Amino acid sequence: MKVGVPSKTAIGPALRRATESAKPADKRICYDEYAQYFITKRSTAIGESRWPRWLVNWWLDHVTEIGVGALILVRTRYFDDAFNAAKRAGVEQFVTLGAGYDSRAYRLIKPEDGIAAYEVDFPATQERKIKLLKEKLPNASFPHVRYVPVDFMTTTLPDAMARSDYRSDAKSFFMWEGVTCYLDESAVRRTFEFVAKHSAPGSEIAFDYLHFMPQERLASRRTWHDEEEPLFWGIAPEKLGGFLAELGLELVENETAQSLGDRYWRELGMTSPTVSPTFSIARAVVK
Repeated sequence: MKVGVPSKTAIGPALRRATESAKPADKRICYDEYAQYFITKRSTAIGESRWPRWLVNWWLDHVTEIGVGALILVRTRYFDDAFNAAKRAGVEQFVTLGAGYDSRAYRLIKPEDGIAAYEVDFPATQERKIKLLKEKLPNASFPHVRYVPVDFMTTTLPDAMARSDYRSDAKSFFMWEGVTCYLDESAVRRTFEFVAKHSAPGSEIAFDYLHFMPQERLASRRTWHDEEEPLFWGIAPEKLGGFLAELGLELVENETAQSLGDRYWRELGMTSPTVSPTFSIARAVVK
């Protein structure tokens, strides 16, 4: 990430969600009515671009990052369902780590729910998001939402959250969507350790992750965002449980993105498209 520059990779998910949300209810696997407010006519899956949107999306989905568009829809649905379940179970705080243009704090939580929401994100991206919300929804009010600026590679979560009214003794739900692969292992460990040590037992974290690849192969996996947001971390699915246990978390769900996609599209009576084969989605609880 470059200081003062909003994340380019955050625009793609907002565009994918907005496109899916425009479909009839019986043809979509997720719905996000706010996604449309974070994109422009020039928004594509690789950020703002002069290239035609359809061409950029096709190029990513079928050539360079096969199934990435479907991955975004699958994880959106998964995290929505996981949070709604936690909400029914009495969660007190909702923390979005690397929030980007996520809108769950606005669309899934109402002020009267009594759930405090914390959006933790790179300062420049967060500033752009707040600016867009004020421009597109000038009369909207989200008094339950707190914005916490942080660079995961250089700032510790305890320091960042200490500047807010976050409570370490509350039952919390953490969502870490589309972030872990852009961090080094030390940053990943620090974040999981924060969840384990600074939230009440029974708190949860839902996240997606890149399957481990030998470092030389990972280095050769060229993507359009290599210069500003390169890929760093991944782990073999069968090793995830042990990795989390060392940090104080218990793995409770761990599925490939494709298996989840098969389930979601089957519910609609449709065949699942290819969902990025190198990603899984997981959920863990604080012991």
